[in-house]
Amino acid sequence: MAENLVPFYAVQLGWRLAEGKSRFGTNIGAVPAKNAPAFVRDLLAAWKQSPDAPDFHRFVNNDGKKIAGEILARHQEVPSIASRKEFDLIEVDLANAREAQEAGSFYAVPKHFIEAGLVDAALTTVIAACARAAATTNPAENFAGASADVATLVASVRLLHESLDSSLRFKAPTI
Repeated sequence: MAENLVPFYAVQLGWRLAEGKSRFGTNIGAVPAKNAPAFVRDLLAAWKQSPDAPDFHRFVNNDGKKIAGEILARHQEVPSIASRKEFDLIEVDLANAREAQEAGSFYAVPKHFIEAGLVDAALTTVIAACARAAATTNPAENFAGASADVATLVASVRLLHESLDSSLRFKAPTI
């Protein structure tokens, strides 16, 4: 049933992209999205405590995949329906935007996307309205942007996403 669906992340270790050393990773399994931060925290703690630290590649190549599988097994519990609603990805994005703004880094968005010519400079206003709303306790009520501007921003982000090349770099739009 649709009400029982939860987001999961695939866990793959061993990827490497380097001249003459590139390789695919190994699929270790999947973790419910709500459990992903705890899984990553536990995996990084295991790596730091391993004799292979600080070389993560060596850790993965030795016992890291086995250890990751054991840690993954501890994080398989699917959250209850009530807690799934708490793990709304939009809320996570808004929280991240608030943190970035508090740290003074939110305004890297205009720099990296607008100044780079990836998103139309006319969207600066709606991005700023989003940033102001995200900094409040109730972003939905405090957003003061026009729905047409939001639709344009969403369409721009969708086009930008579709422009990713095989190296996961954005291609600047051709005008």
